[in-house]
Amino acid sequence: MNKNYNRQDRGDLEAYARYLSSMDAAMRQKVALTAAHLPCQGRVADMGMGSGSGSYALAALYPRLRVVGVDVNPTMVEFASQNYRLPNLEFRVGDISQLCFEPGCLDAIVNSSVLHHVTSYNGYDYDRAASALEAQVTQLAPGGCLIVRDFLAS
Repeated sequence: MNKNYNRQDRGDLEAYARYLSSMDAAMRQKVALTAAHLPCQGRVADMGMGSGSGSYALAALYPRLRVVGVDVNPTMVEFASQNYRLPNLEFRVGDISQLCFEPGCLDAIVNSSVLHHVTSYNGYDYDRAASALEAQVTQLAPGGCLIVRDFLAS
């Protein structure tokens, strides 16, 4: 795990389950607000997927869409892999502020309530959010869709 993110370590999987229960309640709204903008097929990355429930909802909604949930925290990826399973869904460890996929291989990228973590866990360096988005655009196929649902202080 990236040393800047070590502070977010919650402990064992049971501790993560308690932490994530309140987040998952809001995830339905996040998915509803972003899903309409996604292609119905292809490959999409859910950056900073947290518990994986949002990635799961997208994969369930679009069975011809290959959904890959990405999180910097290996415990979150393990939690998601144990709790959410569909044939068109996978999870992987990755730092969303850097390349997580080969350039041009994604049809869409979703950033839902994650870019503020990229800045806050890096000393509130707001250029980190811009750098993350630049890296993500590189991973999109021509005509790909980049969805950002977040907030940053200015």
